[in-house]
Amino acid sequence: RIVFSGVKLDLADGLLTLGDGSGAFLITGNGIAGILSGTVSLGVSGASVSGALQVEINTTGSAVNETISLGNTTSDLVLEAGENLEGYFRVTGEEVSLDLAGLGMQADFIISSATAPDGGAALEVQASNLSFGLGGSADSPIVGVNVAQAAFLFLSTGVAATVAGSTTV
Repeated sequence: RIVFSGVKLDLADGLLTLGDGSGAFLITGNGIAGILSGTVSLGVSGASVSGALQVEINTTGSAVNETISLGNTTSDLVLEAGENLEGYFRVTGEEVSLDLAGLGMQADFIISSATAPDGGAALEVQASNLSFGLGGSADSPIVGVNVAQAAFLFLSTGVAATVAGSTTV
């Protein structure tokens, strides 16, 4: 059992930083289960990203519902069981904002490993409450797009997608 808080992770000389990190991990004979969460920022000129991210992993083969304490730090570790024996590794984000050269975007998302229809590896991206705009301001873009739900499945042979939303001009 591992509990931590106040973690800062600096990748690629500050190009991507995770701050205010906290989490808990449980290591058993059946596998590992854990959560790492924090706020993310991007150190790239002309681009910014902000929001809360959480990394979840569960390879134990079963659901986890534990309270882990270390000194004055207590963390609830609640994870669902994976869909298969390998478990899962996924990244979730709530109200994550990206600003890139005048294109502003905000969404909630889940990125996870998946199994392709042919049994191979795939990457699944689900987004909800996605909005982005071109020009103008964040509150009043010249062209705005709102996507209620979007799902992307990245395969070795291409991408499959479903998107539902609206456009405003």
